[in-house]
Amino acid sequence: MERIVKSEQISYTSKVRSHNKRMHDLRYFVKWKECSEEENTWEPPENLEKALEIVEGFHQENTDMPSRTDIE
Repeated sequence: MERIVKSEQISYTSKVRSHNKRMHDLRYFVKWKECSEEENTWEPPENLEKALEIVEGFHQENTDMPSRTDIE
């Protein structure tokens, strides 16, 4: 990973015990090393566990972007 471009909260509906429940998750838009901008991907936080310093740095520089604390 080269850097995180942005983060976003996504919302979706999931069936829980035969009831629809509104769910919220966090996704990061990632720029990959040696890849073009067109190859950026949306990744869940668990896919970035080995890059915690980059994630923390992103949130320190982008306090207006959603983080895990906004979702939980």
